[in-house]
Amino acid sequence: MRSIEGKLSPELREKVRFTFISIDPEADTPARLAEYRSENKIDPERWTLLTGATDSVQELAVVMGVQYRKIGEIDFAHSNIISVLNSKGEIVHRQEGLSADSAETLKAIAAAQSEVL
Repeated sequence: MRSIEGKLSPELREKVRFTFISIDPEADTPARLAEYRSENKIDPERWTLLTGATDSVQELAVVMGVQYRKIGEIDFAHSNIISVLNSKGEIVHRQEGLSADSAETLKAIAAAQSEVL
């Protein structure tokens, strides 16, 4: 997602917001996410880092089509999905895989933002 953010035009980058949702609420407490934000110089104006109760995270994962399972003490196997939502909260695009070409995702972000105008 940071790579996608870096590829946005400066004008679009100022308008787009990113949300990261942890699938490990036990480890990713609000305090730990705040540390992560600081360590990685994540802009709080454009990024929201979320955690929640395990049941809520599982429910959201189902809605978003993300599959995950714990495979070790601190390790998870999970889908690598980036979803683009429009201003109504509807999924308008999904990018699957870490090495996927982000060109279509960038187009979807621009199209979703143009709907707001």
